[in-house]
Parts: sequence; C-alpha cells; structure tokens
Amino acid sequence: MIRKSRETLIALSNLNGRVSGMEEEEKDILLSTFVLMESVHSSSIEGIRSTIGDMYRSEKDKVDETVRRDVEEINNYREALLSGIAHLKNGGKIDVRLLHSLHRTLMNGVRGGNKSPGEFKTSQNAIGTPGDTLETAKMVPAPPAAVERLIDNLLDYIDSDEDPLIKIALIHYQFETIHPYRDGNGRIGRLLIMLLLCKEGILTYPVIYPSEYFDRNRSRYIDLLFEVSSEDRFTEWFSFFLGALKEQADRSFAMISALAAYRKQLYSRCASKTETDLVKLFFVNPYLNSKDVADKCGVSSPTAMKLLSKMESAGILRETTGRKKGRLYVADGVLDILMGR
Repeated sequence: MIRKSRETLIALSNLNGRVSGMEEEEKDILLSTFVLMESVHSSSIEGIRSTIGDMYRSEKDKVDETVRRDVEEINNYREALLSGIAHLKNGGKIDVRLLHSLHRTLMNGVRGGNKSPGEFKTSQNAIGTPGDTLETAKMVPAPPAAVERLIDNLLDYIDSDEDPLIKIALIHYQFETIHPYRDGNGRIGRLLIMLLLCKEGILTYPVIYPSEYFDRNRSRYIDLLFEVSSEDRFTEWFSFFLGALKEQADRSFAMISALAAYRKQLYSRCASKTETDLVKLFFVNPYLNSKDVADKCGVSSPTAMKLLSKMESAGILRETTGRKKGRLYVADGVLDILMGR
C-alpha cells in the first residue's frame, strides 16, 4: 500500500507541476473547468444526470425543465466547491462552520432544501432502498447524539501526521459512515476530497475530478464503503481510492495536454488578434453566441456574426439551433476533449 500511495502521489505531483507553470488566467479557466466536471460526476452518482455539455449550454440557451433542475443542483455543488477552495486559499480551516456553509450552499433552493441545510441531523437516518426500516436498511449511520463528537474527532484527525492520501481515504469513508446531515452527505464527502488535496498541499489548483472514477465504478465504490464497516475491508478501500486518484490524475494531465495542443493548433489558424481572442472563449465555455463575441472581443454585432460564420465554414464551430436569430455555436473539438470522446 505504501508503494501504491507513493505512485499516486507522484501522479498528483506531476499534475500539479503541469499546471503550476501556466499563466494565472489559464489556471483559473482550468480550475473552473475541472470543478464543473467534478460537480457533474459527483452529482451523477446521486442520480442527477445532466452532462457537462448540458451545463455549458444552459449558460447560453434555454434547457428543458428536467435539465434545468439538474443544472441548479450541479451549480450549487460547483459554488460550494469553489467557495471551499477560496476559503482555504485565504488561510481558512476545515471546521464545522465551513461544513455547514458548504452544506447550505449545496442544498439552497433545490430538492432536499427543506431538510435542515447547514444543520446536523436530529433524527436517525438510514441508507438502503425506499421503504426500508432501520432494521432492514443496508446501513444505519451514526445516531444524531453522536454526530457532533464524531465530526470533531474527524476534524482533529485532519491535522494528524498520517500518510496524506491514506488519511483522505479514511476521512471520506468516515464522513460517509457518520452521515451527519439529513441529505447531501455523499456530495459533501466527495467535495471534501478536493479540499483535502488542497489543504495537504498536494494540489495547489485541484484540477482533478475523482468523482468521474467513482461514477464509472459506482457499484464498487458504494459496496466498498459499506464493506469497510461490515467486513473491515480497509485494504481494498485504500487500494480502490488510491487507484481512483492516480487514474484521474493521469487523465487530467492528458486532458490538459490535449486542450493545450488543440488551442495551439487553433491559434496557428488565426489571421488576427480578434480571431485569437475568439478562440480563447472556446476554452471558457465551448458554447457561444454573437453577443459573447461582440462583448468579449470588442467588435460590432455584424463583425461578430462574420467571425462566427468564418469559424463555422472552417469546421471549427458548429451552429446548434437551426435558427436564423439567436444562433448558438459550439466548439466540438473542445467539448469532445472534455467529454472524453
């Protein structure tokens, strides 16, 4: 396990090094992108099915009601994660006040928002299928009376000198076992992984999305969390968790390199600074319209439409609506990289 932890730490260190040499603006764009991907996949584990493409498109165009509700939940997760990262960068600690703040943000105005957001549970919860009782549930988490003490112990453990990756794996498992809130525990627990990678100094910019691995291996992920409690399968859990971080660090490194190579390729085809500025917009949100181009590139609406048409003719952009007015374009090359296509 020590060797696997070391290999994972090397992969994370390589990822951190890949990003640290970039310009601040580029780092911020990548952070926003990877936080969004983590938000999408962590939410997907809970049955919230909108994709990263849906999220980007929703910023520019109307989406149907089901997608809109999903988008709100995913955006709450993104806002909570970004606020947690900012809190740590400003010297803040991971404490009960932060946990409650993150939980309030996560549950604000969405499904489960009536379940005491930002407050520990006051009644016993259970994990299982609908209709289960405390006797038939797959798992019965810690009782409400024990939550405050258990969370205090968990927060104290954060400052211990244990192997940082093993420690993060244990904290994630323990948080899920305590299940301190009435709803949203899984998402807060996965959000903590990202914050702990920052807090431990492993990733200065958490440009990684471990929930994609958990989402792809959802049954194994959930079963192992239960089996650590029921069968003491700590070794299997550590191996799974470290494997998730290593694979996602490698995938993130490859994705960042692919985005950089594609950006360089597009820049080489630009005939003016305005076209280069337009290409930069693709990497903030691959969906864009003429207003985006006019506002961000400092050109008139007719010029913006001509630029978009030129990029469409070159096969760089694709118009998605079929409308004559209110057209929306997508840079498929960027979106394909982000979605692993």
